[in-house]
Amino acid sequence: MCIVAFAFLDPGLCPYKFLLISNRDEFYDRKTNCLGLIEENIYGGRDLEANGTLLAVNAKTGILGFLTNIKSTSKSNSMERNTTSRGYVVLTQLSNKSCDVNDILIQGDYEPFNAGFIDLINSDGVAITNFQDDQKTNRLDCQTGIINVVSNIPFNNDYACADFPKVALLKASLQSYLLSNLQVSNTKEFIDGLFNLLKPKMDPERTLEPLNNIFVPQIQIDNLQKRIYGTRSSTVMLLDKNKEMTMVERNYIPHGANIEIKFQIGHMKKEVLLKQNLPKPSYRVIIMHIL
Repeated sequence: MCIVAFAFLDPGLCPYKFLLISNRDEFYDRKTNCLGLIEENIYGGRDLEANGTLLAVNAKTGILGFLTNIKSTSKSNSMERNTTSRGYVVLTQLSNKSCDVNDILIQGDYEPFNAGFIDLINSDGVAITNFQDDQKTNRLDCQTGIINVVSNIPFNNDYACADFPKVALLKASLQSYLLSNLQVSNTKEFIDGLFNLLKPKMDPERTLEPLNNIFVPQIQIDNLQKRIYGTRSSTVMLLDKNKEMTMVERNYIPHGANIEIKFQIGHMKKEVLLKQNLPKPSYRVIIMHIL
């Protein structure tokens, strides 16, 4: 039940061009490599059971990819259907610049997911979902100052805020935080503040619905095997005006490491990300400092 929030920022008001914050919710005993170099030019965490990734960036092309699972009872059990791991969606797109994002929807039998691919150089991006019959590709709203939040319901779902109040909560809290901290006088404090948004105090009224919180506390889901589930890591990504990416990961599992890496984002051509002609959205002009 992961959650991702991101926004392109006004470099005239903030030292950063782009930021992303994310929580990864998973079983604590699932084998995973922490943040690092997972393939040539690709940085992220790696799931060792399926060899995929849910959040990573290609430093050479400047393409960032993320994925969230969609919980659904409409499909049969993935073990029975022998489905392809959803972690391959992000890794395949980041490692193959000639791959059309639409091909993802027809290649492989995946359980329901949302995936986003962001062109950090040209401030553009696409979102795809394969939920039931709603298999489509849309442009992400990468207008400066727009905060996007993605969780475990399909993109462009009109009932997102009603069914998943954590989406609205994280969007509002990130917006409020940026309004007060855009100038970033202290980078460490700024990053700490972003991590605090990912681990807010739990609403007492929602303690019986732990999976619907931004930060999922440790819960025992499998009573037979006594497996623990919850938010096992948080990630903050910041891209500055000089195209230097800072990625910070905090792990909450026993003996988990806190990792920070920095690297330069390279240049890319606009056609690398998008192989089809998607219509440009009609953006409304919104500047971050007047949101």
